Amino acid sequence: MIDKYIEASKKMDALGGGSNKKCYVFDDAVLLKGSFVNKGEEYQIRKERLNFLKQNGVNVCTVLENATINGERYELQEKAKGKELFHQEYSPTLEEQQNFLETLDSLSSKDLSFYEKFLNDWDKILQMGFDVDPSKSSNFFYDGESISFIDLNITNNYDVRRPWMLREAAVVLRGGGLLWQCKDVFEEAKEKVKIIYQKIGKVGLSLGEDIEEFILYADPYGRFDLQECFKSYKK
Repeated sequence: MIDKYIEASKKMDALGGGSNKKCYVFDDAVLLKGSFVNKGEEYQIRKERLNFLKQNGVNVCTVLENATINGERYELQEKAKGKELFHQEYSPTLEEQQNFLETLDSLSSKDLSFYEKFLNDWDKILQMGFDVDPSKSSNFFYDGESISFIDLNITNNYDVRRPWMLREAAVVLRGGGLLWQCKDVFEEAKEKVKIIYQKIGKVGLSLGEDIEEFILYADPYGRFDLQECFKSYKK
């Protein structure tokens, strides 16, 4: 099956993918090409773990097939639902800022079960030895109902990564540094982020997270009034 995608990719432009891989997007799958692609036992372990997560309701994309042709390594993956959570731009246009605000509005309107699902999925992914990279919004796809995790690699680093989960989730759901670049919609966006932060924090409390650590990381300058919001919950 992978052969037809490899052949078709020769006539396509790669989309994103970073410095060590190229990504070709089809209607029903995504083809990755690069040195990062696992092979042999590593590939099989990664495939089995992703399948296990998927079968247990975690929003990940499974690996369908891999191949090495003329020294080039390929991996065919299931395509994530929706589109990348936020489209990162250093100087976003007014239209891009409005799109950013619309996504924040959608996220802020979700009930706590949405955030519970997102954080529980993140935790289960870490438990299976994968690393979740929060530095790029393109690693998270959103279809208006749920968030899928993509570009997952095995690091077996749970004890190091898990304590950061709640804080990194806050950064992901505010669009990283994009919030500060959207100056034309900043005040509206800030209010949406405040709601998102409050919901993340409430779910974090139910998971036994340290809310003070979360506040210090997510709102060090008090822009989102988290100290006041969680005053009655603090230890």
